[in-house]
Amino acid sequence: MKKILLLSILVFQSICYGVSDDYIITTKLVDAIALSEELNKEVLVIFTANWCDYCNQMKKDLEYCQELEGMIVCFVNIDKNPELKQEYKVRSIPDYFLLKDKIEIKRQKGYYGKKDFLKWLSK
Repeated sequence: MKKILLLSILVFQSICYGVSDDYIITTKLVDAIALSEELNKEVLVIFTANWCDYCNQMKKDLEYCQELEGMIVCFVNIDKNPELKQEYKVRSIPDYFLLKDKIEIKRQKGYYGKKDFLKWLSK
């Protein structure tokens, strides 16, 4: 039964957001955390906005990024989710962090290019 539920979640995720061969992409943090618990994967949470040039560049740079393999990536739009912005104390964007078992592992503010992002991710 648990496998059927998990498969249903994955199918739902692939229809609504996107699943690459290596990582899952969503815009719903609650879904990302639930899936993370079920699959025992880290969640890369990225707070963004449509009007943010750095955020848009980051999204473009991370598309099909092999270094995200095995992760769940969650893009949270601060304009559509002001309560999450406040809850996670986001003051500027992009603001991103890794969650494992609902615990923040590390956090970074600002985007300085793919090379620096990957360096931060690998530490």
